[in-house]
Amino acid sequence: RTHIPGNCRFSLSVARDMYLDGTQPDTPNFTNVKGHYATRVFDRGSVVFTEDEAPDLALPRSRTSNCALRDAGGELVVVAKRRIKPGEWFSISESEDEGAEPAPKRRR
Repeated sequence: RTHIPGNCRFSLSVARDMYLDGTQPDTPNFTNVKGHYATRVFDRGSVVFTEDEAPDLALPRSRTSNCALRDAGGELVVVAKRRIKPGEWFSISESEDEGAEPAPKRRR
C-alpha cells in the first residue's frame, strides 16, 4: 500500500524496480538503447572491431567520441582514440562518415 501525504513536496517517478535497502533480486537489465559497449579494456590505438566483424553496425555520434574509423590495408576498422573502460558505450565523432569517399586533395 502506498500513502502520499497531501502536503508532501517530494515527488519521485520510477520506471524500473528500485531497491532502497541494497538488495537486488537478480541482475538488472537496463539496456533499452541500441548500441555497443566495451566488455573489457581497450587501450588507445587498439582495434575495437573490423568491418568484417560488424558490417552493418552504426555507432552513435558524439562530440566526445572514444573511437575513430581507420583504414587498415583496405579494411575499415574502428580503433580506440583513448583508453576505453568496460561499460563505456562505443561512439565515433560527428564528423566521421564511414560511407563517404575521401575528399580530393586541393591543389595550391
